[in-house]
Amino acid sequence: MPAQTTVTPEKTASSAEYSTATVSSHPLRRGLIVISIAAVLLTATVTYVSTTLALQFLENYPYFFDAAAYSYFNAFFYSKIQSNGVIAAVWDEICHNGRSPLRTIPLALFAPSLLANPVGHVATSVPALLAFLVTFGIAVFRRSQSVLLAVAAMLVFCSLNGVFDCTYGFATYWLDFTAALWAGSAALSLVNSDETRSRNWVIAFSIFAACATLSRYISAGFIFFSCLPVLLTYSTIRIRKGDSWRSVLKPYAYMALVIGVLAGTFLIVNCRDNFEFYRQCCYSLNQAFKISLTEETWATRTFFQDTVLSTMFGFALVQILLNRKASAGWHHTAIAVWLGISTHVLLILVLRANGGGPQTYYCVPLLTFALLSPVCIRNGLRMPFVRTYCAGLIALSVFSFVTAYGLHSLKTAFPPETVKELKAFDVAMGDIVAKQNKALVWNEFFDERAWLPTMEAFYKTKKFCIPAGQLYFTIHESGWTSQYPNLTPQAVASKVINATNKLVELSVVFDDPEAVTKSKLNNDYSKAVAAEVAREMRRNAQWKKLSTYDTKEFGRLGIYWNTKVDGNAFSTFIERKQNELHPLTMK
Repeated sequence: MPAQTTVTPEKTASSAEYSTATVSSHPLRRGLIVISIAAVLLTATVTYVSTTLALQFLENYPYFFDAAAYSYFNAFFYSKIQSNGVIAAVWDEICHNGRSPLRTIPLALFAPSLLANPVGHVATSVPALLAFLVTFGIAVFRRSQSVLLAVAAMLVFCSLNGVFDCTYGFATYWLDFTAALWAGSAALSLVNSDETRSRNWVIAFSIFAACATLSRYISAGFIFFSCLPVLLTYSTIRIRKGDSWRSVLKPYAYMALVIGVLAGTFLIVNCRDNFEFYRQCCYSLNQAFKISLTEETWATRTFFQDTVLSTMFGFALVQILLNRKASAGWHHTAIAVWLGISTHVLLILVLRANGGGPQTYYCVPLLTFALLSPVCIRNGLRMPFVRTYCAGLIALSVFSFVTAYGLHSLKTAFPPETVKELKAFDVAMGDIVAKQNKALVWNEFFDERAWLPTMEAFYKTKKFCIPAGQLYFTIHESGWTSQYPNLTPQAVASKVINATNKLVELSVVFDDPEAVTKSKLNNDYSKAVAAEVAREMRRNAQWKKLSTYDTKEFGRLGIYWNTKVDGNAFSTFIERKQNELHPLTMK
């Protein structure tokens, strides 16, 4: 068991109050070594366990929609590398990836084969987890002056249910959780910065904030919303303590410089595209308050598990009550609370989101911090309390990990029958696509899931084929209206049919166009396009029917081959010639 550190409080020249716990150099150095070693070991453990579960999950379950789309972009990038070389492909990625270049470009530069691996993306998540665990451990250590408590808190975070979830967790290819880890590292760097007096921690904040932004563009908004009040609070405190305006403003200059160099161009160049995309296509925003509250609360409870979350709240209350007289300042607690709830305030009260999924996970790193280290103690926690408290946290982490691992192991091993059928369908479609004599463009016109069989085929054969994508079929009305403004459903269907006849080589449609009325499609645009494309397959002689496939989910589907397709279809898509592939602009 690590020894309890001895602390000598010091006063700053500008204040008679104690700043965030100051630790003498030798115990601090020893604490950093212990925290760093623990962070490395925990990162390795989480990576191994989560990727093992993810691979087992993908053996029995269909690829999840958004995660499969991101995996598809990696496969697309890999294909570009194979045909054009690394340098040209990386430059193309820099020019066209306005969402998450830090999740793809490092793989291309250092390990291109990971782009073609179903869990290769985890390599870009590992640094984020390691950075967060180190900054989290240091923050807890500085506030409690206990290495043991810091390590126990890190252990609790790494045992949480959502970390190992095979749909939204660490090893699943969502952008948000990794970006949330970078964002959490940034926020905790501010907490560690001695009210922005530490230049190194201010620079660390800037680097982590840039990494979060480059991992997921919209994370810049979460960081701004969470951290700006903290920065203003620190600046106000410093001014009231007598610090000069120059010294107070200098950290902002460092932030502007570092973030500007690392991510400034990325933020500016891609601002309009991201704004338009989320303004037009984000169908989960501006919901009723009750719906947003229910969904976001449910997502948080699911990530932590109810028992674990309620126990953590209990631990936080105990720590606050027993150490209220020893607090180094209640503004430290207020900042921790704000960081813990800021994501929910943004999602529920400002954006009124109801996704109930990955975006909620921006709260997880900072809510964990707020619950496990709510107070900053002037002279450190008392030893008997630390030992008891840490024993409780370790027991909680064991319970959390055992229940989470057991739950997800059982889930991966025993999928429901409906899931097995969908997996079999995706594998069968992937085999059909891969057995064609060439790399091709194809699409499904009954649901928005063509990426799933595409990835089944790619990971099985390394043969890359391209779904025509959401320009040609989406299940969301907002997607149609944003891409085809001021057009009726029938007019959109006509545009899609024209483009499909020219560029799509293999189409999978409802075998009976009238089956659209009984499908799960819930908007006039999707219904019209699905029905009209199915009719086009039947009446147009250039489409040759290859076979049918019966499913319980979608009914009987027809599979058609285009005998007169443009021979340059694949290269048109792979070279991103948007003006030549968008149905709206195609002649």
